[in-house]
Amino acid sequence: MFSSLFHGVLTYLFLSQFQNLAGAFPPVSIGVTYSRLANNLPPAQETIDLCRQKGLRKIRLYKPHKDALNALQHSALEVILGVGNEDIVKLAFTKGFAENWVNTYVRPYKGAVGFTMIAVGHGINPGDRLAQALVPAMQALKDILHTDEELLTIYVTTPVNINWLSEIHPPSAATFDARYMITIKPIVEFLQQGSPVMLCDLYPYYAYKQNPAYKDIALDYALHSSSTVMVQDGNIGYTNMLDGLIDAFMFAMEKVGVLDVKVYVSETGWPISPGVDLATPQNAETYILNVFKRLSAAAKSPKSRWPNQIFIYNLYLQNQAIGETRNFGLFRPNKQQIY
Repeated sequence: MFSSLFHGVLTYLFLSQFQNLAGAFPPVSIGVTYSRLANNLPPAQETIDLCRQKGLRKIRLYKPHKDALNALQHSALEVILGVGNEDIVKLAFTKGFAENWVNTYVRPYKGAVGFTMIAVGHGINPGDRLAQALVPAMQALKDILHTDEELLTIYVTTPVNINWLSEIHPPSAATFDARYMITIKPIVEFLQQGSPVMLCDLYPYYAYKQNPAYKDIALDYALHSSSTVMVQDGNIGYTNMLDGLIDAFMFAMEKVGVLDVKVYVSETGWPISPGVDLATPQNAETYILNVFKRLSAAAKSPKSRWPNQIFIYNLYLQNQAIGETRNFGLFRPNKQQIY
């Protein structure tokens, strides 16, 4: 069982509307991902009601599930709407597909669902052939959205991950992978030209576990537990790896001449995996608590000018997810709060 103290803090943060964050831009609240790789999840309406009850104010959908979109109407949740990987090539190269997609999943809900972004694809690496279709797919969606004044505020973007970088530590050494710059640079330039948000799926858990660059750094750096500088990078001190990973992307963009694109953490979390040393309930508890504390403080990484929006992966445990992915979740499928 997780500690009663953690349960109390989490409940407070869930219910808090962060009313003391006046002046923070953009407003900071808890985001959560709604991946549905399971056969035992509650109906979408119950899920959205649960989000509202617990004070979750932002949600990321990986695909435009109609039941979720219907449930989100007039919910006051901010929504990142996902495009499935299977639709990317059709969006990019099939005439009329983007218009039909927007007419099916966006226009019927305008004014009722709080779309903030459309995220094209998920889990794509820069060397994947699918990555070459991202810019034309994003452009096709943007062109259709810009025919409707009520949809102009919806950004079109794509989620990336640390596989897009050749180095991640120290943050100032980060660069995009030179082997794939012919794919990466047009994506970053697209974001700079009117969709100024880079969505980054960032997991200190995996980075600490797999990258030897962190072997001499205490686990507290990955768990976001330190209040003192643990990594000194030039004149910038880092107390936690999440800040370091955010700034790694900021540095990488800076090196290709892009200075004004925000980094949002579109996924982060810590699994509970029996038999895995790092993936203990205590570590998962600590990391999630510290991320929520960060949100309540409207914190930002050293190179960010705005608080970094963060989405916790995932709303539910998923019994059909592959490998360790099934061990991330805030709630069980019966809606029991894990923490």
